[in-house]
Amino acid sequence: MNETNSSSTEAWLTLEKLEDFVGDPGVVHAAALLLGLAAILFGRRFPQLLAAVAATSLGLWVALLVQNRQHFDEPAFGIVKLPHGVWLPVVAGMLAAICAAALTYFTWRAALVLLTAGIIVLVAVATCRLFDVSPERIFRMGASLLSAYRIVGAVVLILAIFTSVLLVRRFNEHMVSFASANLGTLLLLSGISYFAQRNGTDAPFSLLDDLARIMSEVRGGRCKLWEAGDQENSGLRGCDCNEQCRVEIIAWMASSITVLTGRYMIWRFNRDNKKKDEDERAPLADNPEIPTSEAPEPALIGKNRA
Repeated sequence: MNETNSSSTEAWLTLEKLEDFVGDPGVVHAAALLLGLAAILFGRRFPQLLAAVAATSLGLWVALLVQNRQHFDEPAFGIVKLPHGVWLPVVAGMLAAICAAALTYFTWRAALVLLTAGIIVLVAVATCRLFDVSPERIFRMGASLLSAYRIVGAVVLILAIFTSVLLVRRFNEHMVSFASANLGTLLLLSGISYFAQRNGTDAPFSLLDDLARIMSEVRGGRCKLWEAGDQENSGLRGCDCNEQCRVEIIAWMASSITVLTGRYMIWRFNRDNKKKDEDERAPLADNPEIPTSEAPEPALIGKNRA
């Protein structure tokens, strides 16, 4: 019995199995799917939940960036060689999530500004991908210019921060709705796409992972090699955005617009019902459609006027 228990315990608690579980892309996309559902369904009504989703999503994003650079032996900051092991992306993601949660707890508006600006950056990068605006293809000056994606992201981020500051001050609830809709649909569609293709594709495509690979710059100098070895040029390995990649991006943008439009229609419906109910309960004396001379005079029933 002791030998049986020890063997079963080792089978569950070995480091290799734990690393396989934590580093499994299925686990990451399952978490993304659940976070996306939570952001879409409850993010607008419960800003605290949106803050938790945003912090966790940032942790997943940082973990993907570190994992990509680690997998392709790309040094961090150009000089720091990253050690191997799944512990590094996990630790980096946890630290990023904790810092984001702390920022949200102490300064919610600042966190909302950064969240909105980050989403705008992702939309800008995805738009570049949609129209195949590849810096390497445009400038023809070498793979090092793939970093122009980062330059575009940095410029958009600075402009988006200033714009978001003004918008959050005046339209706080609307910015919460914008952030939850875009973040939620990105996570949800990435998870759905991954699991829908997992049974039929060796390397399922995920827009979340694709954007992470672009921002981590692991594709620099590998485009020609991947395109030569992969004639189908799947969105996961190639540098150009193929049909599947475009479908993902268009679906993300269309879904975000659909969610925002649906929320607006629900708000209009509730507002009209509320106004109608208030009009029905209002006294006739306050009705502007009835002339003052014809309005009924208030009277007390059972009161002795003498």
